[in-house]
Amino acid sequence: GQAGDEYKGDGWLQAVHPEDRDRVVASWLESVQTKTQCNLEYRVRHVSGDDRWCSIKAVPLIDEAGSVREWVGTLADVDDRRRSE
Repeated sequence: GQAGDEYKGDGWLQAVHPEDRDRVVASWLESVQTKTQCNLEYRVRHVSGDDRWCSIKAVPLIDEAGSVREWVGTLADVDDRRRSE
């Protein structure tokens, strides 16, 4: 539910549920520092105002020098599954 400019930089964190933010930031920073895949499930605030569970997977693409060239990721809505559990 965020506009393009809203999620740039760390703006995407504004959509993360406040109770999940510290855990999400810690996991993301660990993945960035270790250049390893990040897999998380957390709640986001939907444009409707409802909180919904999502699952993310972010994978670093490493260049020949061992640096992260870019991150490729997916975000899936898993709210129905989480609520049924």
